[in-house]
Amino acid sequence: MGDFFAMPKPRMEVPPSAPNHLRAWRQRAGLSLVEVAEREGVSHSAVQRWEMGIAPVTLQRLETLARTLGVQHTFQLLLPPDEIDAPGQLWRHWLLLRRMNAAEAAAWLAFGERIAPPEIPPDPAPDVA
Repeated sequence: MGDFFAMPKPRMEVPPSAPNHLRAWRQRAGLSLVEVAEREGVSHSAVQRWEMGIAPVTLQRLETLARTLGVQHTFQLLLPPDEIDAPGQLWRHWLLLRRMNAAEAAAWLAFGERIAPPEIPPDPAPDVA
């Protein structure tokens, strides 16, 4: 009987229409198309086609690209670099809010609105009928 973990992974591709932020991640890493291509063992035009969403990228390739680009989790390549922690932040905030009663949650949200950066205006209070 073969070792399950030694079995090859099925070839799965991320559709070209999926959100593609590879170029932003490459630029964040300070690497050129040629440097990424050399590390990945492909042509620079292959990397360019992945970045442009012209050619699909396999999940296995996304795993190696994540390592090449210094990204901790493969799924983060599907998010813009400046939003990589947004899902985690939203989850932590949701966990906090779940433990609060309505008055505590309202006070916590009001505090957050007071300290929000000026470029993010607070949402108007919802109309409660």
